[in-house]
Amino acid sequence: MRSKERREFVRVNYLCECQVESEGLRTAALDGRINDLSLDGVFIDSMLWLPIGSTLKVKFKVQDRQIRAIGEVKYFIPNVGMGVQFVDLAQYEREVIESVVQGTPLPALPPPTGQRATGSLIPRSGTGPLTPGGPVMSGDLAVVNLFDVLHMIESGGLTGCLSVLKNEMLCEIHFNDGAIVGASEGSSIGMTALNRILGGQGQAFEFHESPEPFAETIKSSGNTSLLLEMMIHKDEEAPARPA
Repeated sequence: MRSKERREFVRVNYLCECQVESEGLRTAALDGRINDLSLDGVFIDSMLWLPIGSTLKVKFKVQDRQIRAIGEVKYFIPNVGMGVQFVDLAQYEREVIESVVQGTPLPALPPPTGQRATGSLIPRSGTGPLTPGGPVMSGDLAVVNLFDVLHMIESGGLTGCLSVLKNEMLCEIHFNDGAIVGASEGSSIGMTALNRILGGQGQAFEFHESPEPFAETIKSSGNTSLLLEMMIHKDEEAPARPA
């Protein structure tokens, strides 16, 4: 949101936890924190962010009242968060937010039969994570744990390629339906490459979905057992400490 837009709405500092869902992520809800609230939108603190124009669902509580809104990312600050403008907000939920922003009385609770369906996300075209070929998530590995990224991909059952920038070299981890099935780092592939990728500090990551599954160069019964097996082998290969 630009400065002119900000002046049109009263904004207050309001801290609360929130959950974000987006077709751009196509994965489990991401946890974030709201620190800036207005009738027009919110600013969400998050180490992961979505490109400008992305559509998302955001769920949070205002004075113990549940708010569900659909919004659009208007700007983002890497490693800090993103400014979201509401594009679909029910009148009742607007009045709840208004009670905080403008000090009006809380509205009466709506009858259960009148609850609003949140509906589906608004389809979009153009640039951004909803466009085929664009990254569906990205971030800085100095502030985001790579293992958390693996967990999100697994939870979402995604098929695609996780690109990791490590020592100025681009490495890849391949997923079929959320399961790790391959990896490459330079001339190394399979488990050797995966060990090297996960064993060092990366710089940044991007995840791109794939319409086709990847060939399997890593066999396992699941990501948890695979990572556990890697840890066991690493411990076994480590030199024994002197008594």
